[in-house]
Amino acid sequence: RFMDVDIAESVRMTNRRVKLYDLNDDGEWDDKGTGYIEVVPTTAAGGDNDYLVVRSEENNQELLRTKVLALDQYTRQGESIVTWDEETEGQAVGTFALSFQHREGLKEFWDHLTGEGRPAPPQEEQYILDLPTMNNIGCLAKALSTLPFCNRERAAAECMSEAFVTRLVNIFSTCEDCGARTELTYLYQLVKSMFLLCQAPLIVRLLRDDVYKDVFGILEYDDGLCESKRILHRQFLAGTVEYKEPVKIEDAKLKERIHMNYRLMYLKDCALPRVLDDGAFACLSQIIFSNTDIILKELQASTSFLDLLFEQMAKDDQCLSFVRELFAVSRTMIAINRPSILDSMGQRGLLPVLYSRLSVKATTEASRMVRNAAMDILQVALTHHVAMVRKHVADEAAESG
Repeated sequence: RFMDVDIAESVRMTNRRVKLYDLNDDGEWDDKGTGYIEVVPTTAAGGDNDYLVVRSEENNQELLRTKVLALDQYTRQGESIVTWDEETEGQAVGTFALSFQHREGLKEFWDHLTGEGRPAPPQEEQYILDLPTMNNIGCLAKALSTLPFCNRERAAAECMSEAFVTRLVNIFSTCEDCGARTELTYLYQLVKSMFLLCQAPLIVRLLRDDVYKDVFGILEYDDGLCESKRILHRQFLAGTVEYKEPVKIEDAKLKERIHMNYRLMYLKDCALPRVLDDGAFACLSQIIFSNTDIILKELQASTSFLDLLFEQMAKDDQCLSFVRELFAVSRTMIAINRPSILDSMGQRGLLPVLYSRLSVKATTEASRMVRNAAMDILQVALTHHVAMVRKHVADEAAESG
């Protein structure tokens, strides 16, 4: 034991044996001794900061006592060494290094710096982000862009709060009304960083009906593009996009999910493709994939919807185009997860409807589009649902004798 009292209050760290070095004026590392490292929390240290303490393994004397700094003040070198600069009133007073005997020791120390293993702060101090204001949105954007990975989920939860979202929207409205270009750029950087946290609940919250127009409005102020090349997302979504519903969908939640999926795809392919990293792209793709799977399964479970769809498909071109879209979407699903909606359509007589549509002569542009839609559906059926086609052919042969 190298402490009799403080160890009960300090953060316990296994594999604590380290060698301490100090960089001298000649640029060489001086060996200051070997000992054991521990982090003494604020309550044990009797001050406002946690302290990093190294005690000699020979006589238990302190080789080093220094305040725990912010994570970005430390530099990892390899798997067992960490270095940092000591400062007093902004002036560098020395450079130190710790060489851990075991690499697991450095990992545990680093986990402590990033928040894991540190005692939970008081409830009133748990927020890591301030609520946005006109004066701090630039700082918030920078803080989010440099946030340690371990704090992303916590930061996303704070960004999802109604107070945070409401303030964000109100600030955007004020900035647009006043023409505050600098603040609008900060807002873009902030919202971009929120999406790059790769937290699905936060992404979905930002694209909900009550705020998605403002969010896409903020994304119009991309400071990486000149104004002539910026996309007017709100104008496109409000004027160019047309939602069509060949067969009425009664389920309001399902309809909301369909709208959400379109916004997610627009975000991924149009609004943020230039800045998405691999993690954000994968996160968006996974949300879209999951939503698509749920949409197809819920449509398949609605017997009344499918009955009405097939009742109208023989005469309604939009219904035929809708079925083509369903088949195209189903083709992107992996086989083991592909919903049975396509099998349900086969049981309702999909192929005879396609044959009747293909028999129409393509004399006009509209008739050519109908034939193309029917051919696309048939091609997907032949590629991915051979059993359905084979059964239909066998039944036709049996009926004809």
